[in-house]
Amino acid sequence: MEEDVFDNSIKEISEKLNIQPAFFYFLHKEDEWTFIIKIHCILESLLSWIIPEHLKDKRFIDYCKKLGMMKKIQLVTALDIFKNEAKIINGINFLSELRNTLTHDVTNINFSFSDYFKNNPEKKKVFIKIFSYYWKPKVHIKEEILTREEFVKLNPKIAIWFFINQIFALSVLHVKEDELENIYQFSKIVEIIKKFQA
Repeated sequence: MEEDVFDNSIKEISEKLNIQPAFFYFLHKEDEWTFIIKIHCILESLLSWIIPEHLKDKRFIDYCKKLGMMKKIQLVTALDIFKNEAKIINGINFLSELRNTLTHDVTNINFSFSDYFKNNPEKKKVFIKIFSYYWKPKVHIKEEILTREEFVKLNPKIAIWFFINQIFALSVLHVKEDELENIYQFSKIVEIIKKFQA
C-alpha cells in the first residue's frame, strides 16, 4: 500500500516537473556528489511548482523559478505548505547547505558521506536525527536488523531518497486536499444558492 502511494506520487510529481519517473527511481545509483546535486535540483523544481499551486495563481510560476532556494524555503515555511512539518524544512535546509558546500569547491567532486560524517560529527548527528525520523524504529535488511539510526548512517543516499519520496507524497496530498476543500466550498455555496432560490 505504502509503495503504491510512493509510486503514484513519483509519477504525479515527475509529470508536473516534466521529468521521467525513471530519473528519480535510479537516482540513488549515482555517485554521492552527483546524487546530492540532482536531488537538490529536484527539490528546487518541486518548490517552484508547489508554491504557485498552493497560491492557485500561475503568475507565480516564473517568479518562483527566479527565486533562490533559501527564498523558496522561506516562502514554503511562511505559507505553511507542509503543515509546520519542521523535519521536512530542516531536511530541505540540510540538503541545500550540503549542495552549496559541494558546488562551491571543485575538490568536493569526490565527496563521500563516510568522509563527511567522519570530518563533521555534529553534522552526522543532525543528518541522522532528520533522516531517520521517517523510518520504523527497527529496519530489517535481509537477515539483519538495524536501528533506524544505524540504517540511515550506513545508507545515507537511500535515506535521502526516501525523504524526497515523503515530500513528493505530502506535495500531492497537499494539492489534493486543496482540491477537495475547493469542491467542499463550492458545494456549500451551491447549497446556499439553492436555499435562496427556493
